[in-house]
Amino acid sequence: SQPARSDEPAVSAFDAPPSASLTGRFQSGTGVYNAAQQLLGVAPGSQTAAVINREGTRLYTLDPAAQLRTFDLALPATGGGQFPEFVEVGTPIPLAGDPGTLSSPPPQMTITPDGRTVFIAGTNGVAIQPTP
Repeated sequence: SQPARSDEPAVSAFDAPPSASLTGRFQSGTGVYNAAQQLLGVAPGSQTAAVINREGTRLYTLDPAAQLRTFDLALPATGGGQFPEFVEVGTPIPLAGDPGTLSSPPPQMTITPDGRTVFIAGTNGVAIQPTP
């Protein structure tokens, strides 16, 4: 078995193990946690897939309407409740085609090491979307 490479991107999906960013933040579902496994915040609304970038500064999610949403993890989550919500950046971006947003199994999402492109694979195909 080879040790994990530190230059690999942080990727995950809802049914995959949580992933770590280079900052020690990791994502599971739409929740983002620190290295001590404390919840830092969640993406509001209904999401079907999610991925965090390597730097731990952005969370990208896929919503049921096949739109890419972006959340700023550098800003503190708002709302003092049990599940504080991250601030959304810009408006949702409609994908050119639906990769199978509401399919079973749920879509898988990954991001390039430079954080400029997300890939969303589902039962209908693959969507490749530049990040905002």
